[in-house]
Amino acid sequence: MPTLTEIGQRHAAFYLSVLRTAHRLHQQGGVNINRGLAIFDLERANIEAAQQWAAANAATNRGAAVLCCEFPDAGALVLELRQTPMERIRWLEAGLAAAKRLEHAYYTGAHLGNLGLAHLATGDARKAIAYHQEHLAIAQQIGNRRSAGNALGNLGMAFAALGKMPEAIAHYEQALAIHREIGN
Repeated sequence: MPTLTEIGQRHAAFYLSVLRTAHRLHQQGGVNINRGLAIFDLERANIEAAQQWAAANAATNRGAAVLCCEFPDAGALVLELRQTPMERIRWLEAGLAAAKRLEHAYYTGAHLGNLGLAHLATGDARKAIAYHQEHLAIAQQIGNRRSAGNALGNLGMAFAALGKMPEAIAHYEQALAIHREIGN
């Protein structure tokens, strides 16, 4: 007979896959955008319960930490449309803590960048800058040029939100150079 932990982990893994399906459909565009959103809307309570279980158990259970780390990224497009910035921040903070526990540099950087975007959406450009700078440092450390370009572009947006146009332009120019270099 499975333990409560095993049941919780299976539940979380299943609803993570449901969230991924909703995200993939949304990415396909056209009528699939609405299909993906409909799946999320139908299963939202279960998806949220699964993420909450993973977040609550991430500090003591490696499997839960992996799931918690993946939830914010697995449905990024759908979650951006359906969650408030504060809900996104909660998920991303939990994912970031799990990524750091797992020493997973890619997810650490991704969650930092998305936290910056979520904080920018709340109007907190200064906090956004701090997150984007951390994201940039990790992207440079692991040699992920695309991620570094994204971090620089996001820094440009945050500086622009503060009205600091020279800094914004400098970051946009650096981002553009990287994206041209990698053919993006």
